Amino acid sequence: TEEALAALSTPSFFRAAAAALKREGSSSEGDDSLAAILCVLLQMLSTRPELRPFFDAPDLRAALVGLQHQHADAPFLAANVRSILRNTKDAAHASGAAAAPAIAAGGM
Repeated sequence: TEEALAALSTPSFFRAAAAALKREGSSSEGDDSLAAILCVLLQMLSTRPELRPFFDAPDLRAALVGLQHQHADAPFLAANVRSILRNTKDAAHASGAAAAPAIAAGGM
C-alpha cells in the first residue's frame, strides 16, 4: 500500500483525479462510482502533511465540495469527501493560492 500511495503522490495524479471527479460528479452511482474509489485514495493521501498542497488545486477542491453536495445520499462517498476536506482544511487556508498554481500547472 505504501508503494502504491507513493506512486500516486504526483501532480499528474491530482490533476487527473480532479478531472475525473468533475466528470463523475453528476453520476448517480454514488458509493459504487469511480468518484467513490478515487475519494478512498485521496482520503488516504490527505492524511500526509507533505501532500496537502496538492489538495489546494482549485479544481480538486471544487470537485470535492460538489461531490459532497451532490451525493449526500451516498454515505461512504460523503464520509470520505468530508474527511478529505477536513484533513486539508488548514493547508488550504494557510497556503492560500501560492501552492495551487504550481500544482495546476504541473510545477511541483
